[in-house]
Amino acid sequence: MLTAGSGCNSISGHDVDGRPSSGNAWSRGASIPEMFKVYSFIGATAGSYAGWALGSTVGVMTAFMVGMVGTGVGIYVGRRVARHYGG
Repeated sequence: MLTAGSGCNSISGHDVDGRPSSGNAWSRGASIPEMFKVYSFIGATAGSYAGWALGSTVGVMTAFMVGMVGTGVGIYVGRRVARHYGG
């Protein structure tokens, strides 16, 4: 049963009285799904940059399309790396 001053606000990760809750993501460390997101973001950034750099030698539209393919490849590689190193 929740009483005044107890419970957790799931949006801010703080207890009702303003103190950080003991079960938020910052206190327990990053989980595997969170690492998938981080590695996917890093892979997407690197892949889109590489695709844009390759496609820009032809033109802007080609750079955009190759950058999108690079983003997808980067997400795939990032998730594979996270799965390999994360468990």
